[in-house]
Amino acid sequence: MDVPAALIVDDHEPTRKLLWLLLDDHFEMAFAATPNEALQAVDEAASTFDLLIVDINLGADINGMDLLREIQQQAGYEDVAALACTAYAMPGDREQLLDGGFGAYLSKPFVRSELMQTLEQLLDLDLSKPAGPS
Repeated sequence: MDVPAALIVDDHEPTRKLLWLLLDDHFEMAFAATPNEALQAVDEAASTFDLLIVDINLGADINGMDLLREIQQQAGYEDVAALACTAYAMPGDREQLLDGGFGAYLSKPFVRSELMQTLEQLLDLDLSKPAGPS
């Protein structure tokens, strides 16, 4: 099986580094700190990303939900697997993000097991062992 490709969009560098450390054995990853960088990464990717992990508060003109909608308008991304990984954890936030197009929701701070379980369900993958050629 090919290694799935993930685009991580988060304006907080420590979060990007943490996700890289946790997911490096399972995904080819690209990173973006801003919505513009994310859109550029999507435009320049050799093939479509299999997964988007998107922060909601990106400190920019558009938030993560708006960014997801914009990406989903691009060919090949209409039904992309998308995880909202956010500090938004007020009552109703989860439902709003899932209704807004995200396939899964993970509130920060999170632990590794929560992340892996969420991604396994979202992507229907077994992440108990590293990805790559068998």
